[in-house]
Amino acid sequence: MSLLSVIDTLKKDFGWTDDDIKKYDDHLQILAYLKKDKILEKTNFYKATFSLSNDEFNKILKSFPVILCYSDKSVLEKAEFYKSNFSLSNNEFNKIFKSFPDILGLNNKGVLEKVDFYKSNFSLSNNEFNKIFKSFPVILALNNKSVLEKVDFYKSNFSLSNSEFNKIFKSFPVILGLNNKSVLEKVDFYKSNFSLSNNEFNKIFKFFPTILSLNNKSVLEKADFYKSNFSLSNNEFNKIFKFFPAILGYSDKSVLEKVNFYKSNFSLSNNEFNKIFKSFPSILGYSDKSVLEKKESFDKIGLDSRYIVKNPSIFSVPAKGFIFKYKLLYVVFGNKNFLDKIWHITSEKKIWARYSHIKKEDKANPGDVFYSEKKFQKKYGIESIKLMEKYPITLETVEFVNTKYNELVEKNENKSLNAKLNTQEEERVKGE
Repeated sequence: MSLLSVIDTLKKDFGWTDDDIKKYDDHLQILAYLKKDKILEKTNFYKATFSLSNDEFNKILKSFPVILCYSDKSVLEKAEFYKSNFSLSNNEFNKIFKSFPDILGLNNKGVLEKVDFYKSNFSLSNNEFNKIFKSFPVILALNNKSVLEKVDFYKSNFSLSNSEFNKIFKSFPVILGLNNKSVLEKVDFYKSNFSLSNNEFNKIFKFFPTILSLNNKSVLEKADFYKSNFSLSNNEFNKIFKFFPAILGYSDKSVLEKVNFYKSNFSLSNNEFNKIFKSFPSILGYSDKSVLEKKESFDKIGLDSRYIVKNPSIFSVPAKGFIFKYKLLYVVFGNKNFLDKIWHITSEKKIWARYSHIKKEDKANPGDVFYSEKKFQKKYGIESIKLMEKYPITLETVEFVNTKYNELVEKNENKSLNAKLNTQEEERVKGE
């Protein structure tokens, strides 16, 4: 089959244009020996084996026309090699093949050597590498030297340690494929539009590295969406963005659905939700299921919407152990006075250990259980970690807290009832 015949087949049967022919001219020479029926037969093999539509195969053919030259047997063996070495299902391999058909042309030995290079340089387990490969298969085609140079670029420009870069790489391996110049231009875009210092952007990047892959226009549109829907000034949005940059990754629809979910479940007005969002924007990041589990705990101890509006960071507390922590602090303080403090951040293990130690001290104050580690050590001369080893939470601890809590609640409720009755009696007497 002549080259002209190959070109004619590609145009008639695969919809190639003259521009396509010109772009892939270097690859077409090796297809000249194939007969038309062989090309069509090979096409049907790929479509059937890897569940490809006509458009999907045509896209693959344009990026890697050499695919028509491989024998069916070698293709199947190559697919099995990847599936067995990277724990891939048929669907997972098919997805990878569609995005990076060049993997069929890589040497098996070279692939395994490349895997060892990444695992040794970035402290990756087999599972971690497999996860990276599934999301960014092109990683196998990158040159080792260019990879290490890219790593140095990120570490030097964003003040990253080895462990910090490795963590980012595991969550967003695509960074190895980004152009250095475009990365620096993207950084300047964020810094100029959201009034960020170098340190502020670096902090955002460590927390939300996919920020580098977002389209500039869509970012500005997303910022306008938040500002218009939550009555935010530029400064207010910039402050929220610095604290919780992941908001740029949510779709408008999912944000509005999440807002309605909170408003309906906690009886919040627009202004109340906006107030919560301004002080605790990460509220958008919790799943509905986890929020409802937390709400169940809030309801049990009587935390209403007014309290939540004033203390929205309470949503950061896991539902598991919430009630125990509440009871424990009720025991520590002897009442609900701790609710006016930032009580939900300190772990129950640390609270119990510190309480067990300081209750024997004359100079102790219940609020000391919330001290920073430095301040606590200065006053009591002992590390919290040592106290947690000495006073672990056991079944006996839970039983003690439950019993003491019930006693205090009954006592305080009786006091409250007596005070209410006394007030009513005083008003009655005055009336007479």
